[in-house]
Amino acid sequence: MRTYLGILLVVALSSIPASACTINSVSISGTQLTVGGSGFSAPLSVTFKGKSVSIVSSSLTQIVASLSAAPTTGSYRVGVKCGTASTSSYMTIPAPNVVETLAFFNQATSIEPTIFWTPTTTGLYRMLLYLRETVAGTSTAQWDVTVEWNDEAGAQQLGTGNSQYSSEGFQEQPVRFVAGQPLTYLVTGSPPSGSQYEFIIAIEQLTSE
Repeated sequence: MRTYLGILLVVALSSIPASACTINSVSISGTQLTVGGSGFSAPLSVTFKGKSVSIVSSSLTQIVASLSAAPTTGSYRVGVKCGTASTSSYMTIPAPNVVETLAFFNQATSIEPTIFWTPTTTGLYRMLLYLRETVAGTSTAQWDVTVEWNDEAGAQQLGTGNSQYSSEGFQEQPVRFVAGQPLTYLVTGSPPSGSQYEFIIAIEQLTSE
């Protein structure tokens, strides 16, 4: 009788299914991968594009993992294994919605304030500025590029420049633009003879209101 009950107990225990793990959200910020869901019990493992990634922290409902590099635009498969159970999901990183770009090359003089773009939609944007001295004069020049605009808080500006310590400068910042308020750029400097520079402005739209 004892042997029979023991066999029944073993059979009953082995028939209990492994707890399922479920993914209901996946997000990436830089090199940090965050997976939301349920049933994330140890031992845990996470894969991204079929390769294992390091887990930084975990709970039953969330896993934070570290990627070797920030992924670019594309569709990626994220897999989670919780003990003997496993699940996977696909996530897509969309291409940036670039709404305006401005680029000048082989410049040798300052540029007076000039309107270059007027947003038609109020919302959150990302602005990127890049400036580089391409030809040095008798010494390293000092150039500065600045973008100015108005929002509901008043006059705003974002700028970058090079200096005697570096031939290039860059700046990136999320900003809120108001529809109908123009953006103006200008380039200032007192460079030595023979100096030339280039600069690029790019604007991505993130949300609209």
